[in-house]
Amino acid sequence: CGACTVIVGRLEGGKVRYEAINACIRFLAAVDGCHVVTVEHLKAADGGLHPVQRAMAEHHGSQCRFYTPGVVTSLAAPRINEPEADDRRIEDALAGNLCRCTGYQPILEAARAASQDANRADDPLIAGAADVARRLAALRDRETLAVEREDRRLLAPADVNELAKLVIAEPKATIVAGGTDVGLWVTKELRDIAPVISLSRLDQLRTIEDYGDALVFGAMVSLADARKALAALHPHLDEMMRRFGGEQIRNAGAI
Repeated sequence: CGACTVIVGRLEGGKVRYEAINACIRFLAAVDGCHVVTVEHLKAADGGLHPVQRAMAEHHGSQCRFYTPGVVTSLAAPRINEPEADDRRIEDALAGNLCRCTGYQPILEAARAASQDANRADDPLIAGAADVARRLAALRDRETLAVEREDRRLLAPADVNELAKLVIAEPKATIVAGGTDVGLWVTKELRDIAPVISLSRLDQLRTIEDYGDALVFGAMVSLADARKALAALHPHLDEMMRRFGGEQIRNAGAI
């Protein structure tokens, strides 16, 4: 429904790429080495409101207190990477926020105002991006992350060769990529999926290769990134992927 939306930043090409995702179905291992931003941490160092928060207040977009934080984070994430968004882009960003007691018009007006705010230095995530990139780079290692308690275990390798060894050693493990499906197994069906092998730290599986007559997607390529590659082939594929889940799901879910 989008109420739990947080912003997750991870290193990509030496820079931090921020995206909105659903926290309720995101496994903790999937944010290892990432910058996790909740609505409380959007504010500036002096405590001032984030431009999106300020616009929501000024345009009376803050209506339902349960969903408003998710609306704010959903709008704040694309603003970092895209200086000015048109209405279609704003609607895409909000499509995963499913509050049905809210009138969306004031929210759209707030989103337009925040997008047109030329003073991007007001956004602490933009102003602090270089420092966050340095800190995330310092956290990077090639060690396999292991989270264990009693008979429950999660393993997150950082190398595909190590992944292969773990799959052989743990033939009954649940292999988790984006987790937008498996997360629901746990939260809704209360399944015990241990042991778990997470692919979240494998940048080698985030590649898209174009062979001219075929596209080859790595297992960790997000639906959002796959959409860009497919859109280059045919506009109908772009529209199909646009309607596949909300933006939070497309950012997290793997192809």
